[in-house]
Formats: sequence, structure tokens, C-alpha cells
Amino acid sequence: MTEAAERAAVVAEFTALKHDLAASLTGMPVVADIVARALSAGPNFDVVTLSRRQPEHEWTVGQYIARLVSAERIDRGRVLLAEHSDLLGQLAARFGAPPETLVAIWGIESRYGEACGTASVVRSLATLAIADDRRGAFWRGELAALCTLMRDGRLESADLSGSWAGALGQTQFMPSTLAAHGVDFDRDGLCDVLRSPADALASAANYLKASGWPAQKPWGINVAITPDFSWDAWSPDEQKPLSAWLIAGLDVTDPASPLGDDTPLRLIAPEGAEAPLFLVSGAFNALLAYNPAVSYALAVGLLGDAIVGRPGPAQTWRQASAVLGRSDRVTLQKAMSARGHDTGGIDGIFGPKSRSAIRACQQSAGLPADGFPTQALLQHLTQGSRI
Repeated sequence: MTEAAERAAVVAEFTALKHDLAASLTGMPVVADIVARALSAGPNFDVVTLSRRQPEHEWTVGQYIARLVSAERIDRGRVLLAEHSDLLGQLAARFGAPPETLVAIWGIESRYGEACGTASVVRSLATLAIADDRRGAFWRGELAALCTLMRDGRLESADLSGSWAGALGQTQFMPSTLAAHGVDFDRDGLCDVLRSPADALASAANYLKASGWPAQKPWGINVAITPDFSWDAWSPDEQKPLSAWLIAGLDVTDPASPLGDDTPLRLIAPEGAEAPLFLVSGAFNALLAYNPAVSYALAVGLLGDAIVGRPGPAQTWRQASAVLGRSDRVTLQKAMSARGHDTGGIDGIFGPKSRSAIRACQQSAGLPADGFPTQALLQHLTQGSRI
């Protein structure tokens, strides 16, 4: 399908969606009017473009960390950590997430409230409901949740600008998340995540707690491997205490790490054995609930650490030239699929199934089975060597 034909199809479906929404909102005239005005401009094709070029998929992990864990964000975060120390202490006591983590989320999501987004959330969600073939039902659900929030008086028309993906406020909540986890912490009768830092941070803390953040536990620590460590014996899902990982051949790079030996930890290798490695706790999984990209969760954790003065990773991230681009990732998935491995799709996005397939191919090729796709593995699979 040509781009023009694709756009025409989106416009036609968008028009049908407008009619469906109008019919479903007949008992909510105020909401119906807001929605009709927001959708009068038609679909937002910039949103379609952005949805296909998300930085978590286009940047390397190292690039992502460098851009988000910036000196500017660290310095501003330190100022705000001190300025809101009483509030953050209350939130830590009530919800369990450390103050620096909440400040880091605030900084990454909206540059501490300075960049909450200017897109029409109604229009963005309606566009994605039509244009995103994989997640259309999700976006329709978020659009319905947004209408319910407006019906219940929890959002006003002035509050309906946000990110291109439909997220709202200083901590960028999707409508369904705001409905389920929003907190009116300043007790003014409205959970205002756009204008109230207290409500925005409390809502984020409440969501992290609901997502399983272990009370008062850190997200993780940087580690290094020793010659005794075996990648073949490693499983990305295996959890064990710090002492067991040390026996297995890991070293903690920061002796002052806040993690004790009573926390189940798993080892993640975002860019493989030759880049920073981390032992992460259940708190890291809570960050993944906020945004499922490992690079995002790492950025939050590392920014929070930097804000309170903890050192960054001892190792350096890979050069961008050493990381496979999207077309090479698709080629690698095709090559692994042709050899009978389930990659979870051929889309250039490496989820758990693609990582598992990579590890199996690495083991067969005698490479470190760290689950990271390299040029060496790609060449091995595409030059006719069957493994």
C-alpha cells in the first residue's frame, strides 16, 4: 500500500471512529463536545510517525542513557530533591519508592514539569486507535478511560494536552493509569498531575507500589564479571541473593551499594558482556511497568543514583557503530527464524523470545551467550554456516 493510500484508509477509519464516539457519548454532552472539537482536525499523522520511531527502539542503550541522564537533569534533580524533601520523605514512607527515584521519573518524563506535551491527547489516542495495527484495542481503551475521567470531572478541557502517545501531566500518566492510581495528595479535591507536583509525584509513587516496588529497596547495582563467571550457566530470569551471585563470579563495582543480601536479584546485560551489567531487584520490574523498555528503567535508576551522588557504571557502553541497526536486526531475526528459532516476530525489536534465540545461536557458535546481537553473530548466521 502506498503512503497516500495508507493515509486515505486512516482518514476513513478515523471518520468512522468519530461517529462511533459520538454515538457512545450521547449521554455526556459536555464530553461529546470536547471530543468532537478535538477530532475535527482529523488524524494526527505526526503521531503515526513518532509511534514508529520511538527512541527506546532507535537509540542504543548507551545513547539513551547519555541523553536522559544528563548533567542538566542531574543538577536540577538535586535542587528539587532538596526543595521537596519533606514531600518526598512522606511519599517514601507511605509508598516505599525512594525520593531520588521519584525525582528521576519526574525529570525523564517531563523535565521536571517543564515539558508535559502540547499534543491533543484525544486526537492522539484516536489516531493511534486507528493507525496502530498491533495495539489498536489498547488505544481505544485509553480513549474510553479518558472520556470517563472527563465525565467524572477528574479532567477538564484545559488539561487535555500531553504527549504524542496520550500521556498526561508531569509524570506522564496514561488515562487508565491515572484513573486507577491517581492520588490527590495535596487534598484540594482534584488529582492534578499537570499543575501539582505533589499529586504527580504521589501518583507515580502509588503506581510503583501497585506495580510491586519492594518498600525502601533500591532498583539495582552495577556489577562486573570475573573469569569464573559462565554465560552458559546464566538465565535472564534467574533470581538469587547477592552472595550467590558473588560466588557465581560477579563483583560489585560500588562497595557502598545499598543492596543487602536479603533481596532476590537477577542479572541483566542490556548491551551484552562487553558493556555495563546490572543486578536488579523487583523494583526494576516496577519501573518496567511504568515503561517496558529496559533502557527507560535503567535511565530512571541511573539518574536517581546520580542525583544522590552514587557513581555510574564502571564499564563504558558500546559504540553506536558496534550495535546493529533496525535493518540488520530484522535480517538477524529472519536468519534465526529460518533455523527454527522463535523470535516473537520479524520486526527488528528484540523482546524475550528474540533474546532467547540469540543466546541459543551464540551457544552453538561458541560465543558468550549474553543475548546481545552482534555483527559477529549476524555474519555467522548469514554466511551459510548452519548452527
